[in-house]
Amino acid sequence: HNPVARAASDIHFLEQLTPARPIVADLFLDEKGRPSLRLYQLGNLILSEMLPVLDNFGLLIYDQYSDPIHPRKGDPKDIDTFRIQGVNGLTTEQLLERRALLVEALVAVFAKKMPDDSLNRLLLAANIPWKDVDLIRAYRGYARQIGLTLTLPRIQEILLNQAGLVSALVGYFHARFNPALDADARKVAMTATAEVVDSGLRRLRAHDEDMLLRLLFNLMQSSMRTNYYRTDKRAHYLSFKVQHNLVSHLPEPRMKYEIYVHHNEMEGLHLRGGSIARGGIRWSDRSDFRTEILDLVRTQM
Repeated sequence: HNPVARAASDIHFLEQLTPARPIVADLFLDEKGRPSLRLYQLGNLILSEMLPVLDNFGLLIYDQYSDPIHPRKGDPKDIDTFRIQGVNGLTTEQLLERRALLVEALVAVFAKKMPDDSLNRLLLAANIPWKDVDLIRAYRGYARQIGLTLTLPRIQEILLNQAGLVSALVGYFHARFNPALDADARKVAMTATAEVVDSGLRRLRAHDEDMLLRLLFNLMQSSMRTNYYRTDKRAHYLSFKVQHNLVSHLPEPRMKYEIYVHHNEMEGLHLRGGSIARGGIRWSDRSDFRTEILDLVRTQM
């Protein structure tokens, strides 16, 4: 950008700030051809809050400066500029190609729609939108509830090492559930994406990688419904309905269906022994809350 064009862009982004949208972002090459990230905000975030978020996306920051803006009318604003050294495994060209994904995800994290953790590095590595990163996070959460014993750091390591396969899994999910596809198109898309996933699984050499990624694929194949595509949600959360007799590994007793819900601040599930089943709401502070719920169901069967 030349200085005049950059100033015009800055004004454009500053005008987008509102109390309902207190932060927006932009990724660009500066006048020296260096990748830079700019966060425009209403002045609520400090540097120590921003840097960990950027690190969780895998951004290597080597310089930062801030420009306070005091308009004659309206609230003060801030422009925070971060010079990016790079992202491990990506060229500058690839980073710029994924600019829109990163910008949308940063806004989602600061709006607390998506967790701020290092699994967010999957966004740039797998070249998938933030909602799809959260989709993988949701299936990971459910997998841990039904007995996956791998540690969170090892799960993340596997997913990042196999980012291409994660992207293929996401492709299969969309082929299976995208409401825009008719029956014939869905069948073709599911067959094609499943073949890509199967090919990737056959190339795995480590046992725990194979176990994790096969489990995630199996859970997607066992899913019957999802709210992913709903546009009338009050807030971002993900849910999917699993048919138990299709899940390869599941603690006994098996029910008929299970609905898992994932949100930035909570997770939960609903077990059903039949098409019609009674239920209730129970709060738990246990990390293995599914075991507690399963015990309750067992006493009522």
